[in-house]
Amino acid sequence: MLVWYGWGMNGVAFSALLVETVVRGIIIPVYVRRLLKESVALYYLRLLSYVLIAVVACMVPAIISWALLAPNYPRLFLVGGLSVFAYLPVIYLLGFNAAERAELQKRLKRN
Repeated sequence: MLVWYGWGMNGVAFSALLVETVVRGIIIPVYVRRLLKESVALYYLRLLSYVLIAVVACMVPAIISWALLAPNYPRLFLVGGLSVFAYLPVIYLLGFNAAERAELQKRLKRN
């Protein structure tokens, strides 16, 4: 609808942002909190902590990109490689639960 008013692709993105914010920020948390039987404050505090971790995790590759990125292939590969190493700790902490991290450590120590 916002596209018809001259917003173009920004209208598409903004309307998708509105829909996703309502669905993922209001509707889904109501049902998840009912299933888990936890308080609103605890749910949103946990959600906020994950969002902050993700934002902080994106800062390091963004700084790497800002400092090193140039329109040539060696620089692109350098930035990609450094970003992989910047994301590895975040993937380890956010992507795995405690049992999976213990299993990963056990397998890495064996090899």
